[in-house]
Amino acid sequence: MSNLQLQLTLCAVVAGQIGVLAWVAIRRRGPWPALLVNFVFAAGMLWSVAPYAPSEVSFAWSGPDSGWFDYKSTILTGFEAASFVASLLALRGRMAATVVAWVGFAGNFALSLVALLFAFTFEFKCCGYL
Repeated sequence: MSNLQLQLTLCAVVAGQIGVLAWVAIRRRGPWPALLVNFVFAAGMLWSVAPYAPSEVSFAWSGPDSGWFDYKSTILTGFEAASFVASLLALRGRMAATVVAWVGFAGNFALSLVALLFAFTFEFKCCGYL
């Protein structure tokens, strides 16, 4: 993926999230569009990040002293799993899950904004990382 493709993809994701927020605020027919977007976003993040969590957990159990950033995939997997389950339960009508799903939506929106800022700040020129 080129830098331009990454930037365009992230712009589309952020625009979609803003559009869903506007839709829910203007139409006032329930939060289901935001919950659906949150469900899809959490599923995509779990698909891309969850495979790295077992190696981080085994690294943590091996005992080395490390910082929070060493466990970013595990933390993100836990957050997205909670958001995924809460969105699913909220889509089925559970009110308490709706609150958790909105927190997940806010976290995913903040993550998207940070990723967008990162994509427009840095450029990878080698090695095919993108």
